Order: sequence, then structure tokens, then C-alpha cells
Amino acid sequence: MEAKRIYLTNDNNRLGCDAFLQIHFAPLHGITESQLSQVFVVNANGTDRFLKMVSMIRIPFEQISSVMTLPASGKESDVWKEEWKKTYPSTNDITMMAVYMYKGLDE
Repeated sequence: MEAKRIYLTNDNNRLGCDAFLQIHFAPLHGITESQLSQVFVVNANGTDRFLKMVSMIRIPFEQISSVMTLPASGKESDVWKEEWKKTYPSTNDITMMAVYMYKGLDE
């Protein structure tokens, strides 16, 4: 299976779940239909895991809520945002973010 290798942290052991969220800066260009069906591979605890991106939304940083951060990291949004801003101090309320939904593929 040909897949694009990506790096995702395993916060909250989410890589062990059938489906999970990832929050990061929004891409500069739009995600196309073909990218939504692309297969990705990520290393989860020493084992390659194949994933498919099934959805992605763009959202301003200020609108990131615990509905997104809990399944992505296991953290309430206020804690997640504080940690994010420590890592990326140029982030402000209108910084565009992306919430990605990945689903594991059965082998």
C-alpha cells in the first residue's frame, strides 16, 4: 500500500483509536477531494498505522473548543490553548487552525 508518511504525536493514546482528531495550523492552500482519500502512515508505538483523512475544517484559534481538544489531546481547551501558545507564541485569536479527522484503515 502506497502511503504518505506523516508525524503525529500520540497524545491521549489517540493513535490507538479507530478514529481521532488532530489540531494544527491550517494549510495555506485548500485540501482537495483527492487528499481526503489519500492514505497516510504514522508510527504508533513502533508499529506503522495506516490512516485516511476523512474530514478537515478550518477554524479560528479562538473557536477551538474542548469538543475538539479532548479527543485530540485529552486536555480541556483552555489548557490545550495555553500549551499551544507556549510552543507557538505568534498564535493569536484569529490564527486559522485546522481540525483533521483521521480514521484507521483495516489491513
